[in-house]
Amino acid sequence: MTGGPQFRKRPPTIEVVKYILLHAWDPINVAGECPDDEYDAYAAPVLAMILDQKTESDIADYLFKVETERMGLRGNAQHCHAIAAKLLAHRNIAP
Repeated sequence: MTGGPQFRKRPPTIEVVKYILLHAWDPINVAGECPDDEYDAYAAPVLAMILDQKTESDIADYLFKVETERMGLRGNAQHCHAIAAKLLAHRNIAP
Protein backbone atom coordinates (compact mmCIF):
# COMPACT_ATOMS: atom_id res chain seq x y z
CA MET A 1 0.00 0.00 0.00
CA THR A 2 1.39 3.40 -0.99
CA GLY A 3 -0.30 5.52 1.66
CA GLY A 4 -3.25 6.78 -0.35
CA PRO A 5 -4.22 8.04 -3.78
CA GLN A 6 -1.90 10.16 -5.84
CA PHE A 7 -3.14 13.70 -6.37
CA ARG A 8 -2.58 16.10 -9.22
CA LYS A 9 -3.38 19.75 -9.71
CA ARG A 10 -6.10 20.79 -12.12
CA PRO A 11 -6.80 24.36 -13.18
CA PRO A 12 -10.18 25.82 -12.32
CA THR A 13 -12.86 25.65 -14.98
CA ILE A 14 -14.02 28.74 -16.83
CA GLU A 15 -17.18 28.62 -14.71
CA VAL A 16 -15.14 28.84 -11.50
CA VAL A 17 -13.18 31.81 -12.87
CA LYS A 18 -16.41 33.58 -13.91
CA TYR A 19 -17.91 32.97 -10.47
CA ILE A 20 -14.87 34.36 -8.65
CA LEU A 21 -14.72 37.42 -10.89
CA LEU A 22 -18.40 38.18 -10.34
CA HIS A 23 -18.74 37.35 -6.66
CA ALA A 24 -15.30 38.11 -5.24
CA TRP A 25 -13.54 40.57 -7.55
CA ASP A 26 -16.62 42.61 -8.69
CA PRO A 27 -14.91 46.03 -8.95
CA ILE A 28 -18.13 47.85 -9.83
CA ASN A 29 -20.20 46.12 -7.12
CA VAL A 30 -22.93 44.75 -9.35
CA ALA A 31 -23.18 41.11 -8.25
CA GLY A 32 -26.82 40.23 -7.81
CA GLU A 33 -27.92 43.34 -9.70
CA CYS A 34 -26.70 42.52 -13.19
CA PRO A 35 -26.54 39.58 -15.57
CA ASP A 36 -24.15 36.85 -14.46
CA ASP A 37 -22.01 37.50 -17.52
CA GLU A 38 -20.91 41.00 -16.47
CA TYR A 39 -17.21 40.07 -16.28
CA ASP A 40 -17.16 37.14 -18.71
CA ALA A 41 -14.93 39.04 -21.14
CA TYR A 42 -12.14 38.86 -18.57
CA ALA A 43 -12.58 35.20 -17.60
CA ALA A 44 -10.91 33.62 -20.64
CA PRO A 45 -7.75 35.76 -20.37
CA VAL A 46 -7.53 34.98 -16.64
CA LEU A 47 -7.97 31.25 -17.23
CA ALA A 48 -5.33 31.40 -19.98
CA MET A 49 -2.93 33.04 -17.53
CA ILE A 50 -3.59 30.27 -15.00
CA LEU A 51 -3.03 27.59 -17.65
CA ASP A 52 0.18 29.35 -18.72
CA GLN A 53 1.43 29.13 -15.11
CA LYS A 54 1.49 32.91 -14.67
CA THR A 55 2.17 34.20 -11.19
CA GLU A 56 -0.20 35.77 -8.70
CA SER A 57 1.39 39.13 -9.49
CA ASP A 58 0.82 38.66 -13.23
CA ILE A 59 -2.87 37.92 -12.70
CA ALA A 60 -3.26 40.73 -10.16
CA ASP A 61 -1.61 43.18 -12.57
CA TYR A 62 -4.03 42.14 -15.32
CA LEU A 63 -7.06 42.62 -13.04
CA PHE A 64 -5.73 46.00 -11.89
CA LYS A 65 -5.24 47.13 -15.49
CA VAL A 66 -8.80 46.09 -16.29
CA GLU A 67 -10.04 48.14 -13.34
CA THR A 68 -8.01 51.23 -14.13
CA GLU A 69 -7.56 51.25 -17.90
CA ARG A 70 -10.70 49.57 -19.21
CA MET A 71 -13.20 50.49 -16.51
CA GLY A 72 -11.74 53.86 -15.61
CA LEU A 73 -11.77 53.07 -11.89
CA ARG A 74 -9.22 54.01 -9.28
CA GLY A 75 -8.32 50.34 -8.81
CA ASN A 76 -7.45 48.35 -5.74
CA ALA A 77 -4.14 46.54 -6.15
CA GLN A 78 -4.38 44.78 -2.78
CA HIS A 79 -7.81 43.39 -3.65
CA CYS A 80 -6.56 42.29 -7.06
CA HIS A 81 -3.76 40.34 -5.38
CA ALA A 82 -6.26 38.69 -3.04
CA ILE A 83 -8.42 37.67 -6.00
CA ALA A 84 -5.42 36.36 -7.91
CA ALA A 85 -4.47 34.26 -4.88
CA LYS A 86 -8.04 32.95 -4.66
CA LEU A 87 -8.01 32.04 -8.35
CA LEU A 88 -4.74 30.19 -8.01
CA ALA A 89 -5.96 28.44 -4.85
CA HIS A 90 -8.84 27.03 -6.88
CA ARG A 91 -6.52 24.79 -8.78
CA ASN A 92 -8.40 21.74 -7.61
CA ILE A 93 -6.49 18.85 -6.17
CA ALA A 94 -8.09 15.66 -7.39
CA PRO A 95 -7.16 12.02 -7.60
